[in-house]
Amino acid sequence: MFGNLFQQSLKARPRVEYVSEYFFRPIAHLCVLVLLPLRVAPTWLVVFHTCLGVLASVLIAGGQLIWAAALIQIKTVLDNADGQLARASNMTSETGRYLDTEGDFIVNAALFAGLGAFTGYWGIALLAFAVFTLLLSIDFNWEYQYRTERGEGFRASPDSSRENQVVLRGLQHFYDIIFKPQDLWIRRVAEMRFAALYARHPNADARAAARLAYFDADSLLVLANLELSTQLLILGICLVLGAPIVFLWFVLLCGAVVLLLQLRRETRAVAVLRG
Repeated sequence: MFGNLFQQSLKARPRVEYVSEYFFRPIAHLCVLVLLPLRVAPTWLVVFHTCLGVLASVLIAGGQLIWAAALIQIKTVLDNADGQLARASNMTSETGRYLDTEGDFIVNAALFAGLGAFTGYWGIALLAFAVFTLLLSIDFNWEYQYRTERGEGFRASPDSSRENQVVLRGLQHFYDIIFKPQDLWIRRVAEMRFAALYARHPNADARAAARLAYFDADSLLVLANLELSTQLLILGICLVLGAPIVFLWFVLLCGAVVLLLQLRRETRAVAVLRG
């Protein structure tokens, strides 16, 4: 029963985030077992862990780094638990998906503001926040392109006819303002890079094989393990060590890793085209 419910509650992905899969999600499942009989709505869990994340940012700004680190890890457990609870209880919703994404964005903005306030390095904190946000969007969109290239479905939308349409439209508008331009830009850049370098190859079969090599699973593995749960665990460690500035530099380093991944994708595709 325990194992079946746990497997049912997991999200299928081409590659997993190890920290989430083997640490946070098993702990989150214990929360699911407690909340499931209480019929707690997953959306309320999202609201609660969003508030915890914002509170952690206030603690960072005030120098309460240990307490902030603890709250961030609790927030991460509950952030994993909300989706697991929704899938285990068959309560997935469009409202919950949008709310979770946008709640994480608010928390991330607050955390980097707290880091800027504590360290005094506002410029680095702002740049790291921009890289952090882009990194999460690239992970989402590269997985979308990977699945699309292979004819796989990508996170089918649940029936939203019974949801509060006013709330849902508000969340959708927020997404369209903050995230949709990023999604379109990331996908367009990926396609432009492929078109500029490889699309003129005369052999259609070679081009198709090169696209599969370009939109590859290994890149997703790296990106998945730079995802939110891993990032927040590293932030917690840096806070406990009293070195939050290290986390800001780590995020900027992750941005450089993405550039290397893009170069690797292009190199793989060229190798396929050259036989």
